[in-house]
Amino acid sequence: MSVFTVTSKSMTVQWSSYTGASSYKITATPKNTPGQPVFAHFSGNVVTGSVISLSPNTMYTMQLEAMDNALNVLSSADTEDTTAPEVPSIEQAYSKNSDSITVEFTEVSGATSYILRAQSESGDYFSEMVVLSSPGTVVKLKPYTDYRLSVMSVNSGGRSQPSYPIEARTVVMAPQLNTTSPNNASIVVTWPPVENAVLYMLCIIQEGSSSRVKLNTTDTTVNFNDLAAGTTYCIKGTAWDSEGRAGDDLTVCQITRPPSPDVTLVQVSPGRSIGIAVYWLLVQGAENYSVWTTNGQHCNSTADSYCSIVPVECGQNHSVSVTAYNKAGPSSPSQPVDYITCGQLLGVWDSVPMVEYYMAFIKRDDGTEMSCNTTETTCQFSCMCGYTYLTSVFPYNKAGSSPFADVSNYTTIPCCPQGVTIQLVSTETLEINWLPVKGAELYQTMAAQTNDVIHCNDTAPVCALSDLKCDTAYSVTVTPCSELRGCNHTCTPHTQKQILNMTQSNNSTYRIHITTPNTPNTNYTIKATGRFATHTCQTTNSSCELTQLPCGSSYDVIAVAITSVGRSLPGFSKTLETGIGPCCPTYVNVTQVTQAMTNVTWSPGSGARSYVTSLTSPRGHAKCHTLDTHCLMGCITCGTDYSVHLEAISSTGHNMKLYRMRSYSLRVSWRSLGPQTHNHTVDLYGTGANYTCTAAAGSKHCDIEERTCGDVYKVVAAPVGQDGIKVSFCQPRTYSTINPVTTVSAEYSCTSGLVTVTWDLVFGANLYRATATDGTGAALNCTSASTSCHITMLKCGEEYQVHVTAISDDFPCTPANPETSHHCSSNVIIFSWQPTNNTRYYVATAVDKSGQITECRTADSKCFFTNTGCAPCLPTNVRTGDGCHSEMLITTWDSAAGALSYTVEAQGNTEETYNCTSSTNSCAITGVPCGEHLSVWIVASNDNCSTERVLGDVAQTVPCKPINASVSVDCSQDSARVNWRTNIGVIFYVAVAEDDNGNVHSCNSMGTNCLIEDLRCGQNYTASVIGTNIKCNSSSSNQVSFMTGRKKHCDNIFTNSKLWLSFKFLLTSTSF
Repeated sequence: MSVFTVTSKSMTVQWSSYTGASSYKITATPKNTPGQPVFAHFSGNVVTGSVISLSPNTMYTMQLEAMDNALNVLSSADTEDTTAPEVPSIEQAYSKNSDSITVEFTEVSGATSYILRAQSESGDYFSEMVVLSSPGTVVKLKPYTDYRLSVMSVNSGGRSQPSYPIEARTVVMAPQLNTTSPNNASIVVTWPPVENAVLYMLCIIQEGSSSRVKLNTTDTTVNFNDLAAGTTYCIKGTAWDSEGRAGDDLTVCQITRPPSPDVTLVQVSPGRSIGIAVYWLLVQGAENYSVWTTNGQHCNSTADSYCSIVPVECGQNHSVSVTAYNKAGPSSPSQPVDYITCGQLLGVWDSVPMVEYYMAFIKRDDGTEMSCNTTETTCQFSCMCGYTYLTSVFPYNKAGSSPFADVSNYTTIPCCPQGVTIQLVSTETLEINWLPVKGAELYQTMAAQTNDVIHCNDTAPVCALSDLKCDTAYSVTVTPCSELRGCNHTCTPHTQKQILNMTQSNNSTYRIHITTPNTPNTNYTIKATGRFATHTCQTTNSSCELTQLPCGSSYDVIAVAITSVGRSLPGFSKTLETGIGPCCPTYVNVTQVTQAMTNVTWSPGSGARSYVTSLTSPRGHAKCHTLDTHCLMGCITCGTDYSVHLEAISSTGHNMKLYRMRSYSLRVSWRSLGPQTHNHTVDLYGTGANYTCTAAAGSKHCDIEERTCGDVYKVVAAPVGQDGIKVSFCQPRTYSTINPVTTVSAEYSCTSGLVTVTWDLVFGANLYRATATDGTGAALNCTSASTSCHITMLKCGEEYQVHVTAISDDFPCTPANPETSHHCSSNVIIFSWQPTNNTRYYVATAVDKSGQITECRTADSKCFFTNTGCAPCLPTNVRTGDGCHSEMLITTWDSAAGALSYTVEAQGNTEETYNCTSSTNSCAITGVPCGEHLSVWIVASNDNCSTERVLGDVAQTVPCKPINASVSVDCSQDSARVNWRTNIGVIFYVAVAEDDNGNVHSCNSMGTNCLIEDLRCGQNYTASVIGTNIKCNSSSSNQVSFMTGRKKHCDNIFTNSKLWLSFKFLLTSTSF
């Protein structure tokens, strides 16, 4: 006989047939644990049979008996084996990688390992793999594929039945990111579309930084701009499926191109061969540098901040630039730096035989002469720009010098002109004068703003630049040239001064900011010329203040530089209006002259250039635009009420503005620079709503909280008199935001899953977003600056609603109805909102408790924040103790970060469930009956999420007390047999008999009776039984009184047995 197979509750054996046997009986008896035998009968022609209703993970002795027709045993055999452990149950299955699914299951007692089984829904995949504990992971799966999973427990006997199967789907693959850096401030990320992905999340983090930026997109290309040059960024890409599950992630690192180096010095190095040494500042992220001159010479460097180019010709004029390189590519070349190879002139000649030394002579064309005595064949002489040098060399020995020597000449490049002055001849002509320079045969004069066109090419040191634009700043350069050495391009240009900005310091003081293109300590004069007065200030820096400027005035502001050479051209002017516009007239009077004419007069408004007066009635309209403070209005109808409107206009326009603030409110500002003694009311009449606000006296603006973003408004701002009556003649103004898209068409291709959306242009829009929404509310979109775009990944046969939103550069409206949802299993927070007008993209920000900020930029209306830790951490060190108390279990654990409460659940042998909840790290479960063997789980929770169940140590309550205790003496003088019925949770029993003198005798058994020996004859005893599970004892059973048989001379019987000594400790304590 042998065991064929086992399960958790059955064992199948096989045997050879026995001659003469008409039936077989198989008996399964627990070997090491208490329990009743289980048997089964089979006919004589069967050689395989199973016994069921066994206990899991239990060693059984299997006995086979061959019997005849009279049920006499002809032969028997036995063997031993263990049943499989209990069937585990799957708690959850999830996928975090596209090729695997993780299964969490309950671990069962006695299991040495577990088998995970995975089957595809299509049936083309089947796999079983062994794991040692929970959780286990099934690998080598296909992305985004459904699988049916089950688990089996295994011990030395075999495997259990499969658990109830659960279905799970693998996540999508990670996008295969490709990165490039087209310039030193951006990185372009591209990837092929991922099958079954509906959204992509990119997270970029700078190397060495803790801040990161997250971006959601449905495209397969993303540009990250405004990055640091020469810096490594790591980009993690994740694809999301339609169920909101994150797939695999892939991280790639890309360095941006290095910044352009700055050339700090170009130094002409003397020697036998003249060279130049180029120095620059090292830049971030550069691996090597390349230096190029305009005549094609170059040198390279890897670690140093300089390199040399040898040889170069003396007296040459070229420029040099440096380019930095790294793995991403080259930087932009540095700004070119011009250089002249003057300073050292090297004379070189051939050697002559029998010479002891040479005498070299060099003579400049102004008569200056230098000599050199050397044994070499070179000599160095200092040289200057603009001169011709004559050189001759005489060889010497003891006999004297050679009789003659050849004479050679060398001319250096001409110097830059000095004393350059620029005079304004007319509004379109500049006259430039300079001092002649030595060596110059020709002068070229040009202005950079005319695309470097040469205006003068003459030998005279004067030039007139004509046909220029009036009120324009020009940068003028004079370049000297010679026939031998060409032109000297190192000469600096002469520029005009420019006003950069004007800021108000207080009511009457304004600070003027200018450019400072000249040498240090140049004096600058700023002049503000108004209608009635002129104000000036001087500075050697980049700004100065104009003071005591009256409000409501307009000034033309210019800047002039002054040096010892003379005055520069004035910079082109800017207009400065003090205050915020013209003052409103303080009163308006209307006087009827005749039945058909009315004279309207008003007080002057400071800063007003002109006025517009209008009369309005149902019968007609009259308007007058004048520079005066009165106007005679004709065509008036007798007996008609007219509304009078007066508008003061400055030199730069009207007196009222409406614009949206960054706080998403509307601000109306006006120019009212008269006495600030009146309140103002502002009325906005919109197509969706009307608003009114009041500004106190002295205020020149009024803010309104806009509830309907993107409206068209008619705005009226009017002062309120001391009597509380609002002035009725203020002119209304109309302000409109961008109009909606009215005409939209869509053309769908079912083969490509692509829809082409087209629409009409909207005035003022610089971007459009087309959105296709299906019946479930899921949306796909595309953006375009033109009038069409393509939306991809649409499902064939699905109905979509398509709309187009026009977007302008105005501040967008506030996103409405923000909502958050949590995916606790993946630690993802989904932040969503309603789309708004005028929005190119959204920036969602999440801040954790430590202050760590995470940004998400998206053109969609939701963001996914991953690794948020929204679910609490798992509790650890979970322990349950009963303390040998009845009906109570106390569970303790270590606190878990992020948890606000804990729920403890215990399940016993009877499948009954008990639980308790606590906000601390301990919990008491009450009402648990005796004899229970329980599995204990704990779950940590916060306001949003709960953890998965954490399995703790196995717990057990005290054993239940034995019942129906009885004693049979059978006329024995020195022994008694104690009987009882078993109860739950007991491993073995101890029976105790105590006489009237307190002498105790005992016996023990794992069954339902035992014999107490060495009793005294004719003695009364009280007997009881307790059960134990080794850790705790049960309470005593019912007590039974009995008397032993009488016999003479029985006093010699021992009153205490060795067995009592063995169990005395057990009886007098509650636990071991």
